[in-house]
Amino acid sequence: MSEIGDAVIAVAAADGWPDTRPAAGVKIAATLSRRAAEALETVVTVTGLTKTEIVNQALIRNAAIEEALSLGGEVKIRATADGDLERVVFL
Repeated sequence: MSEIGDAVIAVAAADGWPDTRPAAGVKIAATLSRRAAEALETVVTVTGLTKTEIVNQALIRNAAIEEALSLGGEVKIRATADGDLERVVFL
């Protein structure tokens, strides 16, 4: 796995969440679609995290997912604790 994937695994193993502390202090401005803005507000409400923390986590997770897919891997999710493992397909 790459440094990104290794970092995600190491931090997730330590505290359950990807590390979102600013390292380089890069600032961006983005215009979100209505769907993305609604999703962001939902995650803020559910988790209590800041919008910056959520965006940082999303980018780290997306990088790990893209890396796995580029190496021929798959992404799977279990919707409930006793549910079946299902393959997620990104179009």
